[in-house]
Amino acid sequence: MKYIRIAAYVLAVAAVLGAGLWGLISGTGESQIPPTPTSNEVTIQKWVRSVTVQVLINMDKYTRPLTWYQEVTATGEKGEWKVRYGDWSKDPERVVVAGTGVIVYSLDGDLPGTYILTNAHVVEPLVNKASLGSRYAPLDLYDLKDLEIKDLPPSIKIKDGARPIAQYYFTLPTEYAQIKHTEDQFYTVYAKVVDFDMALDVALLQVCTPQGQPARVWGLPYATFRDTGPFVGESVWLCGAPLAIPFSY
Repeated sequence: MKYIRIAAYVLAVAAVLGAGLWGLISGTGESQIPPTPTSNEVTIQKWVRSVTVQVLINMDKYTRPLTWYQEVTATGEKGEWKVRYGDWSKDPERVVVAGTGVIVYSLDGDLPGTYILTNAHVVEPLVNKASLGSRYAPLDLYDLKDLEIKDLPPSIKIKDGARPIAQYYFTLPTEYAQIKHTEDQFYTVYAKVVDFDMALDVALLQVCTPQGQPARVWGLPYATFRDTGPFVGESVWLCGAPLAIPFSY
């Protein structure tokens, strides 16, 4: 848990995990074009990019349709809504959960391996099996018109009386996340969850082999933690993956 305590201290920095999109929107919703960066800012941005990775989790999604109907009595009155379940899909749909992580350690001493800080909700499929659903306890899918979606704060509420249009569940083809350090990375890097805290929404990953053993990766830059917190007026550089777009700022 010592890593979690450190991670909580730098949670403001870890907010790069998907927050980059908000930097382009003002309070009135108008687009804000950032000024041309100076040479020093370019150097910092390159460094931020160098310690940022994309965290990917592959999942197979199975679905079945739901058909709702009402029986009519002999007097012409409609009865209660009933549901007819369709067949589960035989061929799953590949779904990829994408988030952003920050390299916080990479072979600088006796501790083997490379460690990555990310949000706990990004790796929730790996640590909370209930979030996947199952064939016998599936998750409900609703039409968008039956949902009340709010941006600030983010929330989704199902409207009263709404009925799901389908059900689904996920399976994991692998118990590890996939790490991408560059957009054109052609090889696979695995990482396992070594610690997490859902309340703080932070998780620590360790780069590993497919067998779960620590993988030795040399030459990667990593972020170090300072002794002071952020202050008002301080410049902040973000690198995230909003809408699962790789390494967008």
